[in-house]
This record gives sequence, structure tokens and C-alpha cells, in this order.
Amino acid sequence: LFVVTTVEANGGQPCEFPDRYTRTVSCNTFDCGLIPVPCSGSFVPISGCTVTCGGGTQQLTFVVSTPASNGGRPCNFEAGATQTTTCHPESCGAPPVACQGSFLPSGVCSASCGGGTQQLTFVVTRAAANGGTSCAFEAGATTSGPCNTRICATQVNCFGAFVPSSTCTASCGGGQQSELFVVTTVEANGGQPCEFPDRYTRTVSCNTFDCG
Repeated sequence: LFVVTTVEANGGQPCEFPDRYTRTVSCNTFDCGLIPVPCSGSFVPISGCTVTCGGGTQQLTFVVSTPASNGGRPCNFEAGATQTTTCHPESCGAPPVACQGSFLPSGVCSASCGGGTQQLTFVVTRAAANGGTSCAFEAGATTSGPCNTRICATQVNCFGAFVPSSTCTASCGGGQQSELFVVTTVEANGGQPCEFPDRYTRTVSCNTFDCG
């Protein structure tokens, strides 16, 4: 809102815009801090295959590696949900089969952002068979690894300023006019609030210079 605080007089220059002229401008172009974090997780084996060849079954459990936060999408399964899958479909008497496995998340991350740690458990996805090479780690061995390494949201302080909302009652000798406090940036993520609420109005002196 363009507010004329002093009207031209005695041949002075007029304002570039008329009183009460409005326009639209961009604001708050910085990135929002709190980003929705969707739940992530996966099914991991919690038992060995019932057979080493010929087709068997093994039980899986759903492990949540990152819980949903800030309104993010929840996982499709609850932590601890179980299901059964097939395993070792190869024919018996097959060539040697080397063990296969990897460390998978088995605990919640210690931080939602900024880098935390979480427990990893070694899961054997294919057991050694027919004299094949064993895995480097035993099933169930644990270690820790990094997680949620994205940068945490930064604090944003409130920012605002008083702008004239009426014309001065006098062109010289001292008058009064209203000022409106306009908040241009709202505090976020624990930032400092403004000293005055948005749209707060006060009356101040204006055009206090001597006439003539």
C-alpha cells in the first residue's frame, strides 16, 4: 500500500504513485524449514530358510528405519508386522552356494535430521549350501551406521516494520498520523517473535518542521 505522508505544495513534485495505490510483490522466498518426512522401512528375514534347497519358507518382519514426522506419509505396515516368503527354490544337489547377506536397519534413527546413528543387523538372505563360502558375519551380528543426514531446519526470526497508514493532519508545524505494523516474515522453528502483532496501529507525530 502506497501512503502519501506529505502532499506536494507550492509547486513541489507530486508523488510517483497516488495515495492508497496498491501492488503485489514477492515475499518469504526462503525455503520452508520443516519438511514432511515419510516413513521408510522394509521386511527383513528373522529366521533361516526351512531348507537349504528344494524350496522352503522363512519368516520376515517389518522394520521401521525412519518414522514418519511433520505430517509425512506413514508406512504401509506396522513395525513388527510379519509375513512368510519362499526361499532356496534351487534343486537339491546343486553346485556350492555362497552365503549372501548384508547389514540392514533394525532400529530407529537417533535424530530426525542433522545426522544420527541407528542399529544395523546382519541378515543372511542366502545361507551357504553344498560347501559354499560362509558369510563374513554371523546372522544377527550388529553394528551402527549413519542416518537422517539431511540438514535440520534453521530458526527464522519475525521481521516487520511500521508503515504510514494515513496522511499527516498538517503539512507543517506538527501533526499526527497513524502507522500500521506490518509483519513481512513470520517466526518459525523457534525464532524470535516480533515486538508488535501484525496490523498493530499507533499514532505518531509528523511534519514537525516550522511552517514558512
